[in-house]
Amino acid sequence: MRLRSSFQPARCNGFSLLEVLVASSLLAAGVLGLGRVQQGALEHSLDALNATRAQFLLQDMAERIRAGAGAHYSLAFEEAVSPTRDCRQQGCSTAEMVQWQLAEWRTLSEDSSYLPAGSAAVHFDVATETHEVVVRFGVPRQESKLRVGR
Repeated sequence: MRLRSSFQPARCNGFSLLEVLVASSLLAAGVLGLGRVQQGALEHSLDALNATRAQFLLQDMAERIRAGAGAHYSLAFEEAVSPTRDCRQQGCSTAEMVQWQLAEWRTLSEDSSYLPAGSAAVHFDVATETHEVVVRFGVPRQESKLRVGR
């Protein structure tokens, strides 16, 4: 008589190590991909913020020019500007007001906490009687321009 063994191989109810490894790898790749998408979104958001701030500076100078009663504003990128008086505290002539406004505007445009690597210029075109306002910012260098007539 033959003895029958009551031992039967048990069915495995679970995942193999290889399946867990593949699933973990796929999950890790997905999480890394989402992280990269998030980083790109943040970079584009910061670029948009800086472009908006540059547009604000352009509009600010345009309003100063329009309110300047025919004054000619001119400021090169490398040019230093130092007003002789503080026009908030005392009355100024038109020329002094122009210099004070240019200095105030230049200070804001070069403030790295406001606009990274910012610089600004204003050019007056005698032939067309218009001002061209330019703001440069960021790395790589971006530039925004606005032409202002009276």
